[in-house]
Amino acid sequence: LMDALDPLSHPRGENEDEDEDPPTIPIFTRPKARGGVLPGGYHYFHAASPSPLQLFSQHKEDPHHGREIVTTAKGTNYTRLHVDIHDRIESITFCGNEPVAAPNLLCLLGLSQTYLNQLVRRYEQGIIDDLIGFFHEPWARALYHDRFVDFAAAVREEVRRCADVSHKLNELMDTEQSVRF
Repeated sequence: LMDALDPLSHPRGENEDEDEDPPTIPIFTRPKARGGVLPGGYHYFHAASPSPLQLFSQHKEDPHHGREIVTTAKGTNYTRLHVDIHDRIESITFCGNEPVAAPNLLCLLGLSQTYLNQLVRRYEQGIIDDLIGFFHEPWARALYHDRFVDFAAAVREEVRRCADVSHKLNELMDTEQSVRF
């Protein structure tokens, strides 16, 4: 019974096959998140997409690091977003006097910044001075729906399919015009 429950409890015997593949390392796909209330009543939340293990200081010096978007609203609410080189949200950090909707922020991880109402462009233009307030605007409500990712994938597929059909129709029309003349 012990062998069935814990196969590592007994060392390998000489008669066992040495060519067996070792157990594979699991690949994590869900974000890592942590949060809590700090002394002084500050609320802290940090979430990050699973990525290869690397120290942040080394990661930040990497030329392929991406960009950081930082806002300090009301002088006390600090929010930092890391956008990777592929324009996807890689991590979110918040520390402030007010609690934050952690499940909503988790929905943003892995999304392209273009889904976030051109976040990088608007930040660079100085339009965004409070990321949390920006994510509470009415346009962002769809992002927090549990099927938003599926919807976006379906729209992408439909656009791709329509683009293929449009391309074929244009080819046919060009061929038809060249045959007439």
